[in-house]
Amino acid sequence: MKPFLVVLLAVALTGCASFLTPPDLAHVKVECVDAPRAFLRQTRLQGSVSHLVLSGQVERGFGYPDTTRLHIDVNLLDTAGQIVRSTVVEFSPRQLPRPGHPSRGRAHFTSDLGALPPSATKIEVRLHDGEHPPSS
Repeated sequence: MKPFLVVLLAVALTGCASFLTPPDLAHVKVECVDAPRAFLRQTRLQGSVSHLVLSGQVERGFGYPDTTRLHIDVNLLDTAGQIVRSTVVEFSPRQLPRPGHPSRGRAHFTSDLGALPPSATKIEVRLHDGEHPPSS
């Protein structure tokens, strides 16, 4: 019974986890990349290969005064690590309360990713600050 509790605790403490993933998504790896002082929490991938929905929370860390420039990039990658499709996801509220506030300094996000491209084997969820360079 103890090993089960250790695994359950490890999964519960992980910021990026895919809970109750349908069998047709078992081959898809989900990887979260946090910003320096803001974190992805309770990230979930739901649905099926034909219709994916990604949801989760963003948590502000101590010493992070302005969260309005943060956003989430969701990149669908192939086996070579090349981006097959990329989506920018916003969260709400944009300015997160400080940690210790009753709302615990968290915001929520949901993104309808549509169908999973056949070549995609990994979903990278990247929280970061700043602008994207202009595309050419």
